[in-house]
Amino acid sequence: MADNFRTQILNSKGESASLQTPVRTLGSCTFMYLRHADLYILMVTRNNANVMMAFKFMTSLVDLLRSYFEGALNESSVKRNFVLIYELLDETMDYGFPQLTESAALK
Repeated sequence: MADNFRTQILNSKGESASLQTPVRTLGSCTFMYLRHADLYILMVTRNNANVMMAFKFMTSLVDLLRSYFEGALNESSVKRNFVLIYELLDETMDYGFPQLTESAALK
């Protein structure tokens, strides 16, 4: 699945702007992604998902991580804080459904 995302979406930067969409269906999987700095926040589903809820969660997650890392959310901060990110994902997502993403309530 990761190879499919990388080859079909990340390597297609030469395509026209009209073909580059943040939601792509490849085979039986739908990829929803958001780019922030040098990171891709990705959600994958095989069911009919609420795309707006997925993007709201991804933007809220970026805001949450930026508040924890004092504004610097990039590849190196993800590597340094992998355990914290894992715990935050556990708190903000239950069985695939978004929960509380407010930084004040989670700190």
